[in-house]
Amino acid sequence: MQYVRWDGALELGIPEIDAQHKKLVDLINELYTAVQEKHTAEALQRILQGLSDYAKVHFATEERYFREFGYPEARIHEQQHQDFVSKVADFQEKFEKGETRLPMEMMAFLRQWLVKHIQRSDSRYVPLFEENGLASAKKAEASVF
Repeated sequence: MQYVRWDGALELGIPEIDAQHKKLVDLINELYTAVQEKHTAEALQRILQGLSDYAKVHFATEERYFREFGYPEARIHEQQHQDFVSKVADFQEKFEKGETRLPMEMMAFLRQWLVKHIQRSDSRYVPLFEENGLASAKKAEASVF
C-alpha cells in the first residue's frame, strides 16, 4: 500500500540521494501498511526503528557532502535532521507507552516532513552537489541544452 508515492516531484537528480530518499519512502509505506493491517506493537516498533536507523544513515550521507562541498546552509539543514530524529524518538517513546492514537499522527508527520524536506530543503543543495559532479548523466545531459 502506498502512503507516500515516489515520483518525479521527489527526485533531485542526485542518484545516491534519490536512492536513499526512495528507500525512506519505501520504509514509510511499509510502516503504513503495518499500521493499516494492525500488526503488533512490536512489529510496528521494529519497522519504526529501521526507519529511524536508515534516516540517520541518509542524513550522514548528506552531511558528509555538506562538509566536503562547503554547503553554506549546512548548520540549518543539520538542525532539521536532528529535529526529525528527536521527533521520531519521541514517537517511539510514546508508542512504547501504549498511546493508541499515535500511529496515524506519526504517519502524517513522516509523510509531511519527508516530502516537504525533500522539496524545500534538500532541493536547495542540488546546485552545489551538481557542481561537484553528483548529478545523474540524464540530468547533466538535459542541462547542457
